[in-house]
Amino acid sequence: MKVMEASKRSGLFSKSYALAIVTIIDENHPIESEIRHVNEAMINWFKSRGAKCITLMLTYTAASELHDAIIEQSTLLVNQDFEFNSILNVLEVSIALLDANGKLVKELELKRQ
Repeated sequence: MKVMEASKRSGLFSKSYALAIVTIIDENHPIESEIRHVNEAMINWFKSRGAKCITLMLTYTAASELHDAIIEQSTLLVNQDFEFNSILNVLEVSIALLDANGKLVKELELKRQ
């Protein structure tokens, strides 16, 4: 799993932040395990940046038959009820699903329900 952060100016003296998490889902990296790592990275980012978090981009490389499970687990991730609800309520969350060759198969935005 790779975690990358970007920032941009948001006004004269402040910044806003985006986080990109890229991971592979396969037999050596099962979805349940990787989602826990994604959740941990997301929580650490929320703790570090707080309300300045604006965009979360999750990119998964996996076999096509795993894509529905990845979307389901990612949806549960952004809909969890915890101390960072105020950030998640306004956060732009997008998912990119790549096939085993790294070709983009599907992109979507997740909204909190």
